[in-house]
Amino acid sequence: RYRAAPRTDRGRGWRARETSVKLPWCTNGVAKAATNSHLAEPVVSGSCHTVAEVERASEAGVDLVLFGPVFGKMAGGVEVVSGVGLEALRRACAAGGTARVLALGGVTAELAEVCTEAGAAGIAGIRVFAGR
Repeated sequence: RYRAAPRTDRGRGWRARETSVKLPWCTNGVAKAATNSHLAEPVVSGSCHTVAEVERASEAGVDLVLFGPVFGKMAGGVEVVSGVGLEALRRACAAGGTARVLALGGVTAELAEVCTEAGAAGIAGIRVFAGR
């Protein structure tokens, strides 16, 4: 049982919905599903902060995991949230099973390669893509 709220169309047929369902792998998570006219099935992601959450998300059948913060969060030149590090990312990727793991948190263009070398399928973020 969940409440779905349509979000804005991003111009390519994408629609996303956020569910208020309690997720089994994350204590305060929100499931996100994105559908596209080119996709047969919704893509379901889980936001995970520990390797144990990644394992539970994988067992629940998510398609991808946003894992982090890998490098921490900076605000005004000060670290406000500590990162879990590359070794935790490496373990999360190994625990992901068939779910693709994306590195999140403090990832810069310069650090993207070390994330993929650690096993991440890619990176996620806002500032890195917004040029901040």
